[in-house]
Amino acid sequence: MEGDTAMSKISEETIKCPKCGKESKFVMWSSINTVLDPEMKKKVLTGEIFKFKCNKCGCEARINYSSLYHQMEDRIMIYYVQDEEDYESACNMFSGEDMPEIFEDLMAEKYLYRIVTSPEELREKIIIFDNGLDDREIEIAKIFYIGQAKKQGIKVKHIFFDVSSEDEYMFIIFDENGETKMASIEKELLEKIREEVLKDSPDIREDRFDIDENWALEKMMEGK
Repeated sequence: MEGDTAMSKISEETIKCPKCGKESKFVMWSSINTVLDPEMKKKVLTGEIFKFKCNKCGCEARINYSSLYHQMEDRIMIYYVQDEEDYESACNMFSGEDMPEIFEDLMAEKYLYRIVTSPEELREKIIIFDNGLDDREIEIAKIFYIGQAKKQGIKVKHIFFDVSSEDEYMFIIFDENGETKMASIEKELLEKIREEVLKDSPDIREDRFDIDENWALEKMMEGK
């Protein structure tokens, strides 16, 4: 968690290929600033920054590591963390308890902070915010769609927000059998969630850092 969060930070690591055992160099981006390195945003969205390719046999594998995504032009920080220790450090940083000195100059403007635990969640948050949406609405909407899938006999393993080529909102649903399904999101549902479930919630930039399915379930229980 050390380093200059206002700047991109990289390190070169040696990775042993899981297939042939040959060692290859791999660049890890522990911090990404999309103003300073705008080309990295696409690599985050495609997952390329977590993709290792062996120089000898061409084997590809995903290398997971904690990474801070800083979309400074929109005052957004999303921290992808690997373990409980990094999670606690991210919470301390975002709450201001352990904020690097170099970042304090940015505190004059309120930031939107989120903590995620997978590259897929990192990608999802970026897409949500780039479309001007509230991720709290999306997480609550997931609960409804998971419920609908259950009624159809579908056990949802993962569900992620995305936007189609026609700019339509949708959920990509992965079931326990590895099959993928698409479901269009009803914008009326998002409006209802905004008006009824989130009406007394704090501003999006003042809410919790961990807006996920567990948060959504807790929020739904508050209304019962």
